[in-house]
Amino acid sequence: MASDGTVRLGAFIHSTAESLNDFTIAGVTDANFVGTLSFDNDGDFQPNGTLATQVVDCATITIP
Repeated sequence: MASDGTVRLGAFIHSTAESLNDFTIAGVTDANFVGTLSFDNDGDFQPNGTLATQVVDCATITIP
């Protein structure tokens, strides 16, 4: 977290060996992780698109 309250995020996502869905995400959000993250899904470390993040009440999420 930066001194202005923003959160800098970055992650490498590696799927199982049975899938080709490895990617990276990076971006800046607020303290509630609300913001827009860029993703790179072809390995060139250049953004291929964005993912919008938002606050969600955990009680509303159903996990099978």
